[in-house]
Amino acid sequence: MTRLSRRDLAFIAICIALAAVCIVVIARYYHTAFPEASIDFRFDRKSSRPIAEKLVHAEGIDVRDMKHAVRFDSDDNARIFLERSLGLKDAGRVMREEVHLLSWHHRWFRPLQEEELSVDVAPTGEVIAFAHKIPEDRAIASAPGSAAPPVGFLTAIGVRVADLRLVSTSERKLPKRVQRIYTWDSISIHPAGAPYRHTVTVDGTIVTGYTQTLKVPDAWLRSYRELRSKNMAAGAVDLVFFAGSMLAAVVVFIIRLRRGDLHLRFLLGVGVAALVLTAGASLNSAPAQFAYYDTNSSYPAFIGGLALSVIMPALGNTMLLIVLAGAGEVLYRERMPDKLAIPRVFTRRALSSRRVFLSLILGYTLVPLFIAYQIVFYVTAQKFGAWSPADVHYDDLLTTALPWVAVLFAGFYPALSEEFLSRAFSIPFFEKLLRSRIAAIVLSGFIWGFGHSTYANQPFFIRGLEVGIVGIIGGLLMLRFGLLPMLVWHYTVDAVYTATLLFTSGNAYYVASAAAASLIFVIPLVAMIVSYVRKRGFTPDDDLSNHTIPIAPPPEQVEAVVAAPQLPDAKPATPRRVLVCVAAIAIAIVAIASRPPSPDDAIDFRIDGAQAKEIARIQRPQAHGTKVIAAPVAGFRSWEPDSQREDGGSPGGFDSAAAEYLLRRGMSVRRLVDVFRTKIEAGTWTVRFFTPMQKEEYFVEVDPRTSRAIGYHKYLDENSPGASLAEPQALEIARAELARYGIDGNAFDVKEALTFQQPKRRDWLFHFQERTPIGADVFRRVTVRVAGAEVTQFNKNVKVAESVEREANAQTLLNVVLLALFIIGAITLLAMVVAGLVIASRDHGFPWKRALRWTLILSIIPIASTLARYELSLFDYSTTVAWDTFHVRLAVQFVIEIAKQTGILFLALVGLEATLPYARSLFTREGRARFGRGAAIAALTTIAIVIAAGTMLQWIENAWPSAASVDLNVAESIATPLPALTEGAQALFGAIAICGAVALYTHALRKHVALVTIAAIFCISLDPGTTAAHAPLMFVRAIAIALLAWIIARYVLDANPLAWPLTILVAALLQSAGVLLQNHRSYLLANGVALVAFALFAIVWLVIPSESEGPGRVVSRVVSP
Repeated sequence: MTRLSRRDLAFIAICIALAAVCIVVIARYYHTAFPEASIDFRFDRKSSRPIAEKLVHAEGIDVRDMKHAVRFDSDDNARIFLERSLGLKDAGRVMREEVHLLSWHHRWFRPLQEEELSVDVAPTGEVIAFAHKIPEDRAIASAPGSAAPPVGFLTAIGVRVADLRLVSTSERKLPKRVQRIYTWDSISIHPAGAPYRHTVTVDGTIVTGYTQTLKVPDAWLRSYRELRSKNMAAGAVDLVFFAGSMLAAVVVFIIRLRRGDLHLRFLLGVGVAALVLTAGASLNSAPAQFAYYDTNSSYPAFIGGLALSVIMPALGNTMLLIVLAGAGEVLYRERMPDKLAIPRVFTRRALSSRRVFLSLILGYTLVPLFIAYQIVFYVTAQKFGAWSPADVHYDDLLTTALPWVAVLFAGFYPALSEEFLSRAFSIPFFEKLLRSRIAAIVLSGFIWGFGHSTYANQPFFIRGLEVGIVGIIGGLLMLRFGLLPMLVWHYTVDAVYTATLLFTSGNAYYVASAAAASLIFVIPLVAMIVSYVRKRGFTPDDDLSNHTIPIAPPPEQVEAVVAAPQLPDAKPATPRRVLVCVAAIAIAIVAIASRPPSPDDAIDFRIDGAQAKEIARIQRPQAHGTKVIAAPVAGFRSWEPDSQREDGGSPGGFDSAAAEYLLRRGMSVRRLVDVFRTKIEAGTWTVRFFTPMQKEEYFVEVDPRTSRAIGYHKYLDENSPGASLAEPQALEIARAELARYGIDGNAFDVKEALTFQQPKRRDWLFHFQERTPIGADVFRRVTVRVAGAEVTQFNKNVKVAESVEREANAQTLLNVVLLALFIIGAITLLAMVVAGLVIASRDHGFPWKRALRWTLILSIIPIASTLARYELSLFDYSTTVAWDTFHVRLAVQFVIEIAKQTGILFLALVGLEATLPYARSLFTREGRARFGRGAAIAALTTIAIVIAAGTMLQWIENAWPSAASVDLNVAESIATPLPALTEGAQALFGAIAICGAVALYTHALRKHVALVTIAAIFCISLDPGTTAAHAPLMFVRAIAIALLAWIIARYVLDANPLAWPLTILVAALLQSAGVLLQNHRSYLLANGVALVAFALFAIVWLVIPSESEGPGRVVSRVVSP
């Protein structure tokens, strides 16, 4: 038996003393370092419900047969604004006594019914919001004459009406009622200069809405978003290094799995624990999701969605943790053979180990030491201006049945995933890569640290610095004491932080759950103390060390001289195949000639971006900015009233629901195309003028068919001065703007007149609706915004009934099933490709050197394609973000995209080399002589079949409009430089990637090939977002794609290895050419012709071998595994 030595006892004493000192620091300064928002919880989720029900009953609404849900809400922007402007103490007083930013949100609803109710009750018991959402086509009588503001409602809910000043009245004319919106500002309450607003919505004579909101100044919001953008940029940069570490871990996992180095029993235990805890945590929080139920979803769809949200994360987290734990454990074991083996720790034998006992002591000591370090760090940092939002002392964890499951998961998953990746794996990996242990510790520590930089702590680097320092110390501790103390520390810290609310809840069950789950390692610690006392010592534990688990040596690399693989037998172009090809081409030509009209026919970019910019400057000479960007957009927009971009909403995206509804109600596709061209334009240029970090910016929409401006939007600072016009004066200005754009104002009625009081002006937003519908009950609307006396917005949009939009976006159990099938199909195909790579590398080696050389050459494709989209990427810039910060994030996006495509190229080339050793020889004279003509016949046949099948589906959609879907596709190639080169390069990339995937797939799948392939392609061809009306045609399309893909692969392309890349390349080139050739602009036409020429050249080059080339048979030196 081994007793604790004096050195061990001194170590324990030091740990106890350190822990005691740290606990004193925590007790004294915790709330100074981590302040909490002051909340007076007089009413909880249960006791606040009667208050909400009282209001509902007072409004005469029966909710007994409706489902009820409740959640805790917080207006975080307003809360943080007060904290930053007033200080935490004064902000807490204001939020307790004057403004209400926290609430219990009670909701009553029925699945698939639009009508629902909600009441928000402040923790102090006041009603601060009410909403009665009813269908817009429900008839409600209006009050006779001019309706007076509903001050009676305000009085009834306890609002001091005498302290309110009416600042605006708006009106909406709905199909069968009039809706009025009244807004008051509080006279006495305006914390930090921000108005505190009460808004009441009245439909007819019924109050349908009420809110209390603190109108946070736009300037503050923009400055805060700029701060947060730096957090996100730092996180994005870290993501590159983190993703690199993850990728390296995956590679090491696969290599060591092939060698047999992984401790599979340990990984199985980790996987089972991850699966159970992830699924358990998701199930435990599932009841809280009812508060977010979308009434546009059926109840079975909601339950099915919850089931998917439990299953998929559980499986994904399990697979990820197995990979990270496997890769980390094997490198840790190899690098530190004298330390405790983690797989051995989770055995009964470990309970009598001295080293395990001391590791637990150290792990628990590090918990208060870490928290005290954080306190000292942030108390010191606060003196230099660092800050973070105060925590809200509430979480839905308090409403769950099994809170300890969440605590277990919150400790288990981050501890194992982060410790195995960021320390056990990264330190040995980077040490070998950088040849420096210190550099490896520092780099891995800060990669881990800055992975936390997306938190709201300011300045943006403070959280990354704080955690990075801990990462460096943790790396040093791991090298000295092993990984076990770090696992105990990390688990306990995360679990304790998660369980803090449970500890302070006062509920005995919650407190016991928190203690049991967060301090779970106390159990083995106590057991070891008891065992030590009973046995008077520990047993020797050398058998628990890493060196007791063997490491397989790397396989010997034997250099061998082998002959290049022989090409397979030739695949001649038989007369039958030629005849089929000719017939297919003839059918395709007829199909093209008789192609029915398509919504995409509306797209015709006759002018380029530079011309669109010039037109915009002429139309709006006042538009200015240091940056001017032109981007092609889909157009045919609907209006999004809930958009936060500007008061009253903003234009949305392409409204496919309205277009599909028009077709269902009898409009022809040709007529729809005319609507897209002349009524509510689709396929347009949007020119943006902006200066970084300035709110004022301009958008001008230009019709590329007629070369004229058709829309305009100026974003104006809310503090810009202007007039405060009455509605008649503002309406006169708005009507004059209609005439300026050539629209007859007499043909339109004002359906909505919304007013918004700004600090130094009054804004009006008018929605004019054309009396004559476009078709059925779909209307063209023109929206004009008048800021002060200036028109700042003019655009056309489509208006369709809310019921149509709800029907188009409804989610049923069918959608959940389709999503599940899509996921199964995608996973099946991906699994077969990965399995093919593993099997091929095991059987034939991993020919990475040659593949790497070709990848470096071909990497110009993703680099050029990504850089070609640079200007379009600037269109998404937000003026709340510093220009340099935006470019940092943009550079990260580019790096990730280039790395992703380059990685795909590399793996595809490796797959081709491993499964088809003769792949390179296919492009020699002999290879093309054997397979070229047959490949050309197969490629032309396949493309002709696809064209004919696509045309047939178009005719079916035209004949069956109720099942047709409309989605306008505006290609980026319209606006990128040299589209022929970029699209041609992307076609080559696609050919290599798809051929590599097909080669690996066929190498892995040897049985039931037809059944598995057809089923998988059918599944990934399904559209999970389809509606019941679209489902029949969607299923027909998916079945046709699956069967056609198999028939082509099996009987047309067959075993001709050149037919696959040629077909994919030529098809992609011709598809891109078709997109360009439909535009009547010489530059695009020339590029389209060039793409067709590329396709013809590829075919001719394969059909006519070059006599100048050698025979294509060479002897090469290769390194076998």
